[in-house]
Amino acid sequence: VHVTASGGADLAASSTGTVIYSERTGRGSDASNRRVAVAIVDRSGITKKASSQTGEFLSPRASPSGDRIAITFRESGGRTDVWIYEIGTGQLTPMTRNGLSALPEWADARRITFRFNNGAAGFYMTQPWDLSAEAQRFVTPGPTGSGTSNVSGLSLGPTGGYLAVVRAPGGPRPITSRQDIHIAPMASPEDQRA
Repeated sequence: VHVTASGGADLAASSTGTVIYSERTGRGSDASNRRVAVAIVDRSGITKKASSQTGEFLSPRASPSGDRIAITFRESGGRTDVWIYEIGTGQLTPMTRNGLSALPEWADARRITFRFNNGAAGFYMTQPWDLSAEAQRFVTPGPTGSGTSNVSGLSLGPTGGYLAVVRAPGGPRPITSRQDIHIAPMASPEDQRA
C-alpha cells in the first residue's frame, strides 16, 4: 500500500468490507514521483480489479454505490487533479483539469467535494462526478478578527448530518498558531460553529 510522507496509507474501506488502496508499483524517473496503480481487494485479500494505468494516485474514495472511485492524480510539477475510476469498465478519466484540485470526498451518490488550492487559503468545491453541472463553492475561507480563516481539512458526514472543517486563523501568526474544528449541517456548510 502506498504510504504518504506523513505516514498515512492511501486507502478507503466500504461498509461491505471492500478495501480500495493505491499500490506502489515502482518509481518513475524522478525518485520523488511514485508510480502506483488503483487496486480493489476484497476482505480475504484477493484483488478484484486493478487499473492498467499507473501514476501518482492519492486519497482514493469509493462512491456510495460502490461503482466509482474518486482519486487525486498528481502530475509533474506538483499539479493535482481529481479523476474518476469506473470499476465496471476500468476507465480512468479526469474530472478536473486545473492542476489545483485534490482530496475528493463523496458528498452523496452524485456529488464530489474537493479542495481547490488557489493560493494560501484555498477552499472546497462540489460538483457532480459526471460534470453535468459546473463546480460550486462548498466551504470557503471565512473572516476572522485578524484576516481570513484558512480551511485546511474537511470531513463529511451522512446526507442530512453534519460536516467538520479545520480552520486556522489567517493573517500574520506564529508557527504555533491554533487551529479550530468547526461543524455545520451538510445542507448548509457555511453555517459553521466552533
